[in-house]
Amino acid sequence: MAFGCVSQQQFQEEILRIQAFSQQNDSFPWSVRFVPGLQEDGYLCCRRPREWNGDISPDRMDSNIEVPEEVGSQKIVDEDSAALDIPTSETCNYEYHIVYSASYGVPVLYFNACKQDGQLLSLEDIWRNVPQYHQDRLRHEKWTFITQQEHPLLGRPFFQVHPCHTSTLMKQVPEKPRNYVVSWLSVVGPVVGIDVPMSYSEIG
Repeated sequence: MAFGCVSQQQFQEEILRIQAFSQQNDSFPWSVRFVPGLQEDGYLCCRRPREWNGDISPDRMDSNIEVPEEVGSQKIVDEDSAALDIPTSETCNYEYHIVYSASYGVPVLYFNACKQDGQLLSLEDIWRNVPQYHQDRLRHEKWTFITQQEHPLLGRPFFQVHPCHTSTLMKQVPEKPRNYVVSWLSVVGPVVGIDVPMSYSEIG
């Protein structure tokens, strides 16, 4: 198996080790799930809340509300507008799945996100919350890096971080990683809100 890829057997072994470590160390741990009848196709799953910065739509704004004036380092806010407490962000629930792709020979990150009322975020919403650094770096691949695809094991629409560049990306890692999945996730995860703690480097 080329260094840029990973075998399905190695993938399954590594995600079990990630699960064991995560269950002991994370507030929102990763767990391995299996589809009935496909016991060789385990995948990692994690649900995490995440602050979502949504735009305020025009119909939620009162045209009579004045924009706060800044005086030095302080802001003067009209009491009536402050009382309205118009939200600019809310907590959304993200569900992440890491699934093995036999055709690419690499892990693939699938995810969905919904607001507190159950409304799913759109692709535009997802990109609005990609950190600016990654938006700038991926601006020419915006509509191909993250796409909406059918989940290969569940048959439901999920967003997918496309795996076409994964093998090339992993070949650029200077040393063979102790855990391929951890090394890969530490690179692609931050784009969609997954920060891998340094402690994960301990996982074999």
